[in-house]
Amino acid sequence: NQLAHHLIGRGVCEGQPVAVLMERSLDWLTAVLAIFKAGGVYMPLDVKAPDARLQQMLSNAQTKVLLCAEGDVRQTSLDVAGCEGLAWTPALWQDLPVSRPDITLSADSAAYVIHTSGSTGQPKGVVVSQGALASYVRGMLEQLQLAPEASMALVSTIA
Repeated sequence: NQLAHHLIGRGVCEGQPVAVLMERSLDWLTAVLAIFKAGGVYMPLDVKAPDARLQQMLSNAQTKVLLCAEGDVRQTSLDVAGCEGLAWTPALWQDLPVSRPDITLSADSAAYVIHTSGSTGQPKGVVVSQGALASYVRGMLEQLQLAPEASMALVSTIA
């Protein structure tokens, strides 16, 4: 919730893409949840992608915030007009409210945007709605019938 408030303070609002350039981690998961709570649209970036491709994706999506892992120099080197690079620095938001931000999203609200190269070789963003994401998760849970203590490996890229 505190990170969500920080993102809102940085201009994130409903429908606004927030790029995340991080490896899978607890920080990454926290970032995704905070973006949803701020009303933003999660935009995963592959940490192994070349800078030129990342810059193009950030520019095309008109991303306002790029959230990077602590110590990742690309927060400043990926220079895209209107996009603020933000290093994972919990001290920046630790004093913000712990209450959930007063943001209401609908099933039609954008949840995340993923990029594919498509047939042109240029990255194209595909937006997935909150409703589609919820339906997918519900369907997977019903299909897999996972026990509460179950765990699984996440083997595909988060981008």
